[in-house]
Amino acid sequence: MYPILGIDYGTARIGCAIADATTHIPLPYAIIQVETKEDTLGSIVRMVSDEKIATVVVGLPLGQEGKETFMSARARTFGEELKQKINANVVFEDERYTSRMGKEASNPKAQRTKGNADQRAAMFIVERFIARMFFKML
Repeated sequence: MYPILGIDYGTARIGCAIADATTHIPLPYAIIQVETKEDTLGSIVRMVSDEKIATVVVGLPLGQEGKETFMSARARTFGEELKQKINANVVFEDERYTSRMGKEASNPKAQRTKGNADQRAAMFIVERFIARMFFKML
């Protein structure tokens, strides 16, 4: 299995985490400040290439009822645009409550740096994806 990149999509920042092929444990990787769509996509394309990513998991911010929201539609569009630019699988994962979990898991001093919680949220997105894939195999 190759590394998995998790993306916590946002309009100001995108948190990224990578689970390596050996341990499958996601770790914070990068915070991308969203300037333009082209620059943002370019940053992720380079990340996918540099880290030899096989799967990109884009968090889908569904509503509490599990239904699509305005932001989930934007995240889905972003993921579909990314899919056209990379040679890796792009999948979507329910990211409900990962931002809250990311804030709770962040070091309070480090949280002063915007994006720390976004990286942590991306870690939880990857963890959910890996767990779901593992349980499918059982």
